[in-house]
Amino acid sequence: MPIDQLIEKMRAGNAPADEASEAGSRIGELIALAREAAPDRDGFEIAVGDVVARIEFVQLAGARWCDLTAVSPPRKGSTHDFAVGYDSHAVVRNYPVESAWVNGETVPTVLVDGEPVAAEVWAEFAGLLDGPALEDAATVLWVIHESKPRARRAEVVKAKGAGQ
Repeated sequence: MPIDQLIEKMRAGNAPADEASEAGSRIGELIALAREAAPDRDGFEIAVGDVVARIEFVQLAGARWCDLTAVSPPRKGSTHDFAVGYDSHAVVRNYPVESAWVNGETVPTVLVDGEPVAAEVWAEFAGLLDGPALEDAATVLWVIHESKPRARRAEVVKAKGAGQ
């Protein structure tokens, strides 16, 4: 079977294991592992008046995260934006409330007190966040999309290197 057809079947999630091995057992194994991985999630607490709520973000698939940050260029004069490479506040405001994960399952990606949020509600709410809450949201998004994946990779590489 040609590789392009095999990849299409794998994307659709219906490639038999023996066909996946035809594409190369190592890449087939890596694709399967990637599909099984759960998205990372993290959150923070905010106070609105005397009410405390928890905002939680769920990680986007890598290509979706890169697309989001690519359309949010750093703001001129923002040292924070310069450091991360994108407009961190725009990313918070434009963060999608649901997204397809690597296994194709659509998952809610913004939750307030554990409940999914509609896109128009998130757009309004994100625009009302005070400065510290906006910075906390930006930090959480950076952590689940950049910091944790890099730290996890470094840890695994170090452990595998130590065991060989």
